[in-house]
Amino acid sequence: MESKTRITVLIDWFVPGYKAGGPIQTIRNFVEAMAEHFQLSVITKNVDHASTEPYPDIKPNTWIEWESGVRLYYFSEACLSYKSLGKIISESRPDFIYINSLFSLPFTIWPLWIGRKQAMGKVVLAPRGMLMEGALKQKRLKKTVFLTALKSSGVLQEVRWQATDEQEVQDIRQHFGQKSEIQLVSNLPRQQQADWRSLEKVRGEMRMVFHSRLSPKKNIHALIGWLKEIEGKVWLDIYGPQEDLDYKEKCEGLIAALPDRKKVVLKGPLPPDELQARLADYHFSVLPTLGENFGHSIFEGLLAGKPVIISDKTPWRDLQAKEIGWDCELEKEVQFKEALKHALHMDQEVYDKWSRAAWEFARNYKSQPELKEQMQALFQ
Repeated sequence: MESKTRITVLIDWFVPGYKAGGPIQTIRNFVEAMAEHFQLSVITKNVDHASTEPYPDIKPNTWIEWESGVRLYYFSEACLSYKSLGKIISESRPDFIYINSLFSLPFTIWPLWIGRKQAMGKVVLAPRGMLMEGALKQKRLKKTVFLTALKSSGVLQEVRWQATDEQEVQDIRQHFGQKSEIQLVSNLPRQQQADWRSLEKVRGEMRMVFHSRLSPKKNIHALIGWLKEIEGKVWLDIYGPQEDLDYKEKCEGLIAALPDRKKVVLKGPLPPDELQARLADYHFSVLPTLGENFGHSIFEGLLAGKPVIISDKTPWRDLQAKEIGWDCELEKEVQFKEALKHALHMDQEVYDKWSRAAWEFARNYKSQPELKEQMQALFQ
């Protein structure tokens, strides 16, 4: 019997963590979908994003057997070093090292050097949207210095890049050269989907949900400001980690200035296993982001049958033509405001039509066999 290809996955945070958002969900989906095809090992840290508390009931610094034969290794901060990481990667005997970050010292730079010096397998690097212009605007100087050092180091010469959309292909070539080896492979979406059900919708009223990190890149402050100009009764719940305290205070100030018929509540982080059940209570999912290379929160909304109101800086486009949402030009506030008005004034019949269309779109998307085939081809 032919042995499976061995893939060692490097990621700063993994389940049971969830505060880092999309990358954790991406790799969880990858592991669950690809375990039958590959022999998988995941190396990560034993704390969640922006936390110092170790995960309870997880023994660090040892291999743990997980689902479907997948092995996990959770480093404690005290034991994570270049030498110890090299030892653990070597123990996993990888045919491929799969890196899922661009600006991490222990989980990008060290593995690149380890893979090159010890010849431990082909390196596949997924920048996870970190090269998008909207992402690079945050801490620009620090990231520019990091990218310059990375390019001059020579460790990227043998790397195979995973781009998740055409924009990311262009971003990689812009920063790392036209000769970069790139494969266009979309992220794998969540497969579990509840049955569609109708939610009561009254004209002039709506409940919206935002479920992502509370950070400037996600642009939620802009949405809060637009609500002042929309006539009607609007409820917006914001779920997500709130690690940027200055930004949180900015949002709180905008919320305090809203009129009585606009209620916005900062709910804090929501474990992903609770998300689909919680989404059932809302009419629309919103994300006016500066940029996403996939946008798991967008797909989660569609999966729950929630039309989405998003920016045009994601792979999800032409949504209004499909009657599953709106992808508004980021620079044109009027488009967002018109989308909000359209959503607000939907009646039950129209809302059910759009909601059902969103649910069916997500069902058809996640069922495409070529998604898994492309992912398998990335590691050939």
